[in-house]
Amino acid sequence: AFRVVTVPSSHPDILEVEFELFKKYQTIHHDDTDVSLKSFKRFLCDSPLVPVSHDECPSAPTCGYGSFHQQYWLRDRLIAVSVVDVLPKCLSSKYFFWDPSMAKLSLGTLASLLEIEWVKNEASNAPEFRYYYLGYYLHDCHRMKYKASFAPSELLCPLSYRWVPIASIADDLNRGLPPWNMKG
Repeated sequence: AFRVVTVPSSHPDILEVEFELFKKYQTIHHDDTDVSLKSFKRFLCDSPLVPVSHDECPSAPTCGYGSFHQQYWLRDRLIAVSVVDVLPKCLSSKYFFWDPSMAKLSLGTLASLLEIEWVKNEASNAPEFRYYYLGYYLHDCHRMKYKASFAPSELLCPLSYRWVPIASIADDLNRGLPPWNMKG
């Protein structure tokens, strides 16, 4: 059976449960052979966010605020992990790693859809919590292209700090124009 388990990023079992999958992903998918437990912890477990429980703040989503790992399990096998920040107005997707032997399943897209569903479900209890941030987007990075397929999607203009629909600037991005030339 498929299941998703959400745990705080500070949970002591994360290192034991997730590190080998992260190491396999980094080695195969990113050709990174210098993967250590210490770098994993610093990169994906340590967070400057102060956790706030739903009990402390009833307007928060049921998990509260803070940094979390969503573990995707197929039967008793961990197949992917999504690292997210739950903030007062949004779910911010920070990093996603998965079992490279399951690449054909498009687990990143599945995780995004499940995260969108999470936001929609939680919005009924926490009305301010209604946005989904897909994380960094580099238009020229083939591994990030899938993010533009979610609609409506917007990019934050680094000069005006206004959100601009990706569809309205897609031609500019395809021509390689820098962000400061964005319309909108």
